[in-house]
Amino acid sequence: MLIMPSHCRQVSIVETSQDISNNEEAIREIGLDKEVYETTQYLLVGNEKQGFAILEVKKENSQKLFQRIIDVNVLALASESTLIVDSNIDVLNPNQLVPLALKTYQKSGKKATIVLGKHGHVSFALVSGKPQLDKIEVVDVVPPRPGKLVSMIKDAMKVGLISRAVDMEVREIDLIKLAKKTVDKGAEAVIFPCKSSGITPQSVGAETFFLDKEILSALKKGHKRLGLVGCDVSLKMLQHLSGRDFDRSKIFFEQICPEKAVPNKLPFITKCCKLREGYKPVLEGGTLGVIVPWGARLKEVSDALNWLLHEMTEKTKNHDMSL
Repeated sequence: MLIMPSHCRQVSIVETSQDISNNEEAIREIGLDKEVYETTQYLLVGNEKQGFAILEVKKENSQKLFQRIIDVNVLALASESTLIVDSNIDVLNPNQLVPLALKTYQKSGKKATIVLGKHGHVSFALVSGKPQLDKIEVVDVVPPRPGKLVSMIKDAMKVGLISRAVDMEVREIDLIKLAKKTVDKGAEAVIFPCKSSGITPQSVGAETFFLDKEILSALKKGHKRLGLVGCDVSLKMLQHLSGRDFDRSKIFFEQICPEKAVPNKLPFITKCCKLREGYKPVLEGGTLGVIVPWGARLKEVSDALNWLLHEMTEKTKNHDMSL
């Protein structure tokens, strides 16, 4: 389990030369009766040499800009915390702060990681119980590798668009492997929905064509058996373009629809060519997931993933309440 403030404005620092490494009562006395800014929820008490203790504060009930602390809860002693000063770390980005806290905990055994990071911002993460990140499954199509959806999720994490730290388990739908299956069955040429880097006659072992490029001239070549690596929409497109010459018995079809390959256990995110914009939640039985358009924008991907993470939290809460 990880606990992390949502914004550095919730954290205030009280520097003291007093030895407070393991003295909980002294730490409490430093925090009590102090006035702090109205948004402050946590105090870091100590200094860079001996480290900082972390206090959760309870303030007087008032509308004042600065409010008096009436009670404190010591979350971690200075001896239980690690201070990291690194101007490259964005402490407002959970996908930078939380993995660092996990790594620090595994190395030192200290439950608190305090980071003084980029722009002088400070925040912390607490590790308790059996620490682990939220895990999701990303169903993506390759090549290119990594897949576009995986790359976009990593980009969203990097710039702080994802609300919580997350661990990705990637399930790849490999177009090359599926194409080779059609060749093994007797396909003389393989058709794909659209051109993608990494798909070549050499990689497939047969001529390659694409539904979005010069497919009509390719169909006139007179191949007796064709491989089609695509989805149901691709099959309908090929039927339409072939007209009367379409013979389903001569098509070796390999399904690539990511939605048909979603997991049964892990929450998932994938993409679909039928979806035009936004994202589509999947809440069916015990399945939890979200689908974005094939050509999704970064905002659509981050919105979809944040929705999924929220639903995962709600599902955990409901499960805990039922126990």
